[in-house]
Amino acid sequence: MKKLLSLVAVICAMVVLGSCGEPASPSATIDKALTCIQNKDSKGYVALLKVDDSQKAMMESIADKAFKAADEKGGLKSWTIKSEEIAEDGQTAVVKADLIYGNDETAVESTYNLVLDNGEWKLKS
Repeated sequence: MKKLLSLVAVICAMVVLGSCGEPASPSATIDKALTCIQNKDSKGYVALLKVDDSQKAMMESIADKAFKAADEKGGLKSWTIKSEEIAEDGQTAVVKADLIYGNDETAVESTYNLVLDNGEWKLKS
């Protein structure tokens, strides 16, 4: 029984310590944002934006319009993160990605500006 309790304590400590530390990368935020676009998840997308709470409903409406624009191109099929540059102060970043839409195999390069906000990388709106 002591061994079982010790094992549980070690696992709990690993989970707690593993959740601390460096924030997710700017590229991981872009991956999440593009997945939201692909899945037409406006609430998930807006959660990744650096906006005031008062602006979230308006941003969801704008996101829905952007999803429709992507649909007109056959929907977002896939993407590749090409580069990630974090500023020397560690507070801002630029991520470049190639996007491929369903009706065209030509990659469209997009640039995303991010800011570190309370330990999380957020898209600048």
